[in-house]
Amino acid sequence: MNDPKFPQEIQCRITDDFLITFKNELDKIFSDKKPSKPTYWNFYQWFDSTGGFNDALKSACELHNFMELYNYLQVLEWYDSDILDSSLTEMLYKRGIVKEGTYAEYCYCKTNIFKKIKQRIVYLIYKIKHC
Repeated sequence: MNDPKFPQEIQCRITDDFLITFKNELDKIFSDKKPSKPTYWNFYQWFDSTGGFNDALKSACELHNFMELYNYLQVLEWYDSDILDSSLTEMLYKRGIVKEGTYAEYCYCKTNIFKKIKQRIVYLIYKIKHC
């Protein structure tokens, strides 16, 4: 099965300026959860596909007159949308807007049993992609 991708006309408009605005919107919305040194692994990856993520994305899209991206994600099946949501937060570290950090930061966060299960799944996916 192929991973979903953004259409080319949308992908080319996901600029660093847009991603910086998106990051700033995430920072505002999740300010009460933000660690002193946020990275992809200890902060940004937690919020993919949440209501706050959706609000931050909509706000960034409105500020950049880029509602095509927001509307595109709204019409996808939830699983495709979740994958593309994750790709947006991954772009934050891949383009150097935030630090990636390490998976160890993710593992040492205080968690309940459901988050520990999610950690294991994310770790397996991470290992598969990077090995």
